[in-house]
Amino acid sequence: MPLCEMHHREIHEQMFRGKISLRHKPDAIKRVATALRAAAVYDRARADAMDRWASWLESTFQEEEEE
Repeated sequence: MPLCEMHHREIHEQMFRGKISLRHKPDAIKRVATALRAAAVYDRARADAMDRWASWLESTFQEEEEE
């Protein structure tokens, strides 16, 4: 999925901290394992963003209902 430059850097920083190297690995098992770990980093960040959006949505519409 496309990311803006800022979030692209954040995801790569998380991968770096998690010791996930994006260099090509000739061994297919290691290559797939690395791809799965990289996807997990991205999916966790995406899940956190979706949770924040849901909270924002609820708080925004609760405020409107209370008015």
